[in-house]
Amino acid sequence: MLSVVIPTYRKPELLERTLTALAEQASGSDVEVVVVDDGSEDGRTPTTIDSFSGRMRVRNAGSGNNEGRARARNRGWRAAHGRWVLFLDDDIAL
Repeated sequence: MLSVVIPTYRKPELLERTLTALAEQASGSDVEVVVVDDGSEDGRTPTTIDSFSGRMRVRNAGSGNNEGRARARNRGWRAAHGRWVLFLDDDIAL
């Protein structure tokens, strides 16, 4: 299985675009998406992540605190279950 780790902070619109592209490509494949919400305060990021749960294997591994991109990436790969890990940013549309 491939784990795609995406750290994000305050960019729900860009994250939605990235998750949309992943959902189109990962449909029916052995891919999990681990999004790490790095302390976004407005509640929109968790809602965005949850809106994709029916389309692909996706979850939020955020801590609720803003710890920075490097720590968010580390949190993501530690939460990943895949044999391989691919790191993407929240503004990448494939």
